[in-house]
Amino acid sequence: MTNSNHIDPFFLKIKSMKKASIYLMVVGLLSSVAVSAQDTIKVTNEFLFENGLYYSYESFQKNTPDLKWKAVQYEAHPNKEKRSIQFKNINLVDANNERTKLDITKLWGISVNGIPYIRVFIESRGISEFVALRTRGRICYFNYEGYIKKLVPMTIYDRQTGEPVFKQDVENKVLTSFEKLLRFEDGAIVDFNLQNFTEWIAETDKRLGDTLKEMNKGLAEERLYKSMKIFNDRNPVFIKK
Repeated sequence: MTNSNHIDPFFLKIKSMKKASIYLMVVGLLSSVAVSAQDTIKVTNEFLFENGLYYSYESFQKNTPDLKWKAVQYEAHPNKEKRSIQFKNINLVDANNERTKLDITKLWGISVNGIPYIRVFIESRGISEFVALRTRGRICYFNYEGYIKKLVPMTIYDRQTGEPVFKQDVENKVLTSFEKLLRFEDGAIVDFNLQNFTEWIAETDKRLGDTLKEMNKGLAEERLYKSMKIFNDRNPVFIKK
């Protein structure tokens, strides 16, 4: 007669092996996550990029400058208030101290004291300028100044009576701040405005996007910069150490 409560040791062994396999899989998964976390670091305003010159966005994204500052000599004009740098020239210097002029327009950007600067060509001023990424994260922010043409009303007054005798709109150059967003994952750049921002975060942070859409447009635009910082806090981006 067979005992129904008897369990074949063979099946007990298989069950024990399955438990061990699952345990090892979990441990392996946790270990890989831990190693991955140790190999990467979050991009924030506190993170310092490698100092040097970057020829491409890919080099910047990997935090691997193509040139170190010790490989070049330069004349620069930094503007601390605007957080920008203009270079009069940059020269590559070889082992024999021979100099070769470096074409500034070939650079994507630079890093100075850990702060990344992106090169922008300001057409209205006819110059290339390096401007700081003021906010760094999954979405970065930078700005620079340039001129745009606007029609400005001009009035001529009678010297004796003080009355206006002639009015006309004249074209004038007006100094304007251009605000931009840079998406860290692919280097895409767009104007800093509500529409572009909500389009960028639509899939990643639907909750924040819906909140901005439900908000009064004027208030949403007023809080746009703060919303970007909230988005970056919620949705960090990491690079290899």
